[in-house]
Amino acid sequence: MISTLTEQELKVLIYLADDLTAPAIAKKLRITPKTIANHKGRMADKLHLDGCRTLRRFAIQQQELLQLLKPDDEKTTQKTT
Repeated sequence: MISTLTEQELKVLIYLADDLTAPAIAKKLRITPKTIANHKGRMADKLHLDGCRTLRRFAIQQQELLQLLKPDDEKTTQKTT
């Protein structure tokens, strides 16, 4: 369940859903890629997933929900024409 994730893990999951790489996520969050790898491993365990690839797939499948959880200053605005 997503509710079991820490705030930092949730941020990583949101960026995974946005298809960012671990180094790109690390740069955005100002932490090391190793920390991202640790977060991904813990998230996979908490969500009962079979590893990081499955975690990325899960994040993409949950993208709509994760966009709602994204902080307002990071939400992408859609143009209305």
